[in-house]
Amino acid sequence: MTISALPCERKGPGVRVSGEILHTYDLTVIAQDVDSVVASAGGWLCDRMRAGWQVTARVPAAHDAQALRILGVRAEPVESVLDTLRGLSSVAIAVDARILR
Repeated sequence: MTISALPCERKGPGVRVSGEILHTYDLTVIAQDVDSVVASAGGWLCDRMRAGWQVTARVPAAHDAQALRILGVRAEPVESVLDTLRGLSSVAIAVDARILR
């Protein structure tokens, strides 16, 4: 008995239900500043991005997000934490502990 693999065209990393539909994981980081995100979780965020996750960091609008873009993380400026929580539909959320105080 032989088993032959069905041809499957790979279109990038991610989770598939079928050969044509590509589903990805989505991680949102909520933080007070870019520097703390990069210092404490930069390597982990880069690993998630390289594994095919869509990684977004929501940080205050006044911060320069260049360091996040270098890691492959999309930065979304927000005015307040309440703005961040509205419309959030991520599979995973990472929150800066200082925000929870």
